[in-house]
Amino acid sequence: MPREMKLAYAGGELTVNIPDGVTCDEFRAKTAPHPVGREEFRASLVRAGFEQFLTSPPLVIVNDGYRNTPTATILEWLSEIAPLVIERSRFLIATGAHAAPKPEHLKTIFGPLHEKVKSRVEWHDATDAASLQSVGHDQFGEPAFINKLFLSHERVIVIGSVEPHYFAGFTGGRKSLFPGICDLKTIERNHNMAESLEAQPMKLDGNPVAEHLDALLDLIDAGKVMSIQVVLDSTGAVAGIFCGSIRDCFHEAGRRAKEIYACSFDQKYEIVLCELLPPLDDNLYQAQKALENCQAAVADGGACVVVAGCRGGIGSDHFYKLADRWDRKTNQPKDGVRRFGSHKLSRVNAMSRRIQVGLYSTLRPEQARHVYFEPIRDMNMYLSGRLRAGLRLAVVRNAGHTVLTAHVS
Repeated sequence: MPREMKLAYAGGELTVNIPDGVTCDEFRAKTAPHPVGREEFRASLVRAGFEQFLTSPPLVIVNDGYRNTPTATILEWLSEIAPLVIERSRFLIATGAHAAPKPEHLKTIFGPLHEKVKSRVEWHDATDAASLQSVGHDQFGEPAFINKLFLSHERVIVIGSVEPHYFAGFTGGRKSLFPGICDLKTIERNHNMAESLEAQPMKLDGNPVAEHLDALLDLIDAGKVMSIQVVLDSTGAVAGIFCGSIRDCFHEAGRRAKEIYACSFDQKYEIVLCELLPPLDDNLYQAQKALENCQAAVADGGACVVVAGCRGGIGSDHFYKLADRWDRKTNQPKDGVRRFGSHKLSRVNAMSRRIQVGLYSTLRPEQARHVYFEPIRDMNMYLSGRLRAGLRLAVVRNAGHTVLTAHVS
């Protein structure tokens, strides 16, 4: 008899039947044996010189609703440790190129403190030139701009979380500033470098995207930033919290994130099923992260199937409309001009030459195909048609963050 396995899907569950004789391995991020609490956070702040840092009311930069950052928890802890930070600070949501936060996002980000701080909350708009100021030129000789609020404050607190990122190496740290609160053109230049095969999850050295972000930090006064970087485990508990300079605690958190989220495999699989959890399952733009994190474990000619409700739709018109002028054969824009979102198309298209890129979602089939995903309507029929005794299947839990890496002996 086929074995049953349940996957999170569209706010409920999807029951998957695994055919007889098929080897099925399950991967998931690790659980921290001793989660970090408020007192460990307080101790980390003390070591970082937080009390001496607070010479004036800071600007507090937080992530938007598409990150797992436990911002509300950190702010609650801060309200007990340093209440003036909550009572007097201005707050800036680092949206990068994402849309403005929805009302439900604001309540999730700030939690019980939302009513207290909402009059002092703003969010970044990467296309609003009036809110931006130049900080110099990047390695391409192009001007880089940052939100004026960052420049107008003597002290800045950045609250972020560090997880694997499919082309920047890791989230967190410098990403709260670049691309979090910079201009769209700078984001576009950075993201276009993601077409390089060296831009991979958990890779920093030799990754052109990560190295560009590091260089952008040199354009600002990073010394006025107190960075608070959180690493969560597979249950959402705090597995590590690191306070201090934006560079140092990002690298410390990255090492901890790698311990939690990296899973090694010894042999490739015919099919890898990627389960996505909220908020990354909301739209296809975010759901691609699961494909990127897991595709390395798929055998040539196999399939990587993303299981995501995508009830929020595509998530971005940039890369969806760009497909109208994309040449799949050359994997280049037809007019030769790279635009924001090019990296999304080029990466999926390149992968689809080696493996099948599948999507089980609520999207219309033509929507998925438009951006090079093959829609799957009946998951169990699909699996029974592709799998037989002796073949290998992998199921990856929380695939938006769990990264499969080849075991090196």
